[in-house]
Amino acid sequence: MSMQCKNQNASGRFPSRAPGIVRGMLASLVVAGASLLSLSAQAADYRVGTTTSGMPFTFLDLGSEKIKGFVPDLMDALGEEEHFSYDLVPSRFDALIPAIGSGKIDIIAAPMYITDERKKVVDFTQPIYTYGEGLLQKADDATDYRSLDDLKGKTVGVETGTTFIEILRQRGEVKDIKTYGASADLMRDVALGRVDVGLWDAPILAYQLEKSPNPKLKMAKDYQAQMAGSIGFSVRKGNAETLKKLNDGLDALRQDGRLKALLERWSLR
Repeated sequence: MSMQCKNQNASGRFPSRAPGIVRGMLASLVVAGASLLSLSAQAADYRVGTTTSGMPFTFLDLGSEKIKGFVPDLMDALGEEEHFSYDLVPSRFDALIPAIGSGKIDIIAAPMYITDERKKVVDFTQPIYTYGEGLLQKADDATDYRSLDDLKGKTVGVETGTTFIEILRQRGEVKDIKTYGASADLMRDVALGRVDVGLWDAPILAYQLEKSPNPKLKMAKDYQAQMAGSIGFSVRKGNAETLKKLNDGLDALRQDGRLKALLERWSLR
């Protein structure tokens, strides 16, 4: 921002005889202008809602107090490719869609399945990654879980707001369904026997058991996912401009191999 003033002399300095009040006003304008420029430079283009308890997709790094994982890395790559900035807004999984509906966030970037029901309220990008659920059990549980049929009479823990809940309710065979906001809480309760088994995104369970082995837990090795789906980012219904940016960015990252590299970096194969 440039500001010209006829009261400047050749040296660019204001005459000493200029009234103090004028100098004060000019100084205030300069400060205000600098502040506006600073705010403008800092303002992000998008507010991006995400979770903090889905390692390796998203997790809160306690050392840096920053959200890390595949999702933030992918958002960084998309922002670089499509030339936009963003701020991450941490949220519970079940609060993401209400938040975008109310305008509190602009984009949902989380491991969220693309479903017909969710398509009624948000517009999804192209699929980013496809996977199914995994089944967590106690290490000393000898049951050979292979499908949902083997959960009859069991107390099952699942993530709040996920498709697992409705599918289990429709089957009507489980004893009880308990919901959790974080995978760590589910894993604790399975280890303590508060629930018989846990259903959670298979990549999240596998990654956490690999990075932090728990001798009291194991994944059911013969279990076949019954609720596989694809995840995508999403925007408010009708926000075609932002959706196009995300899809164009995903196309570019997929074509040059950057998306594959990010998936492999976070053990998502």
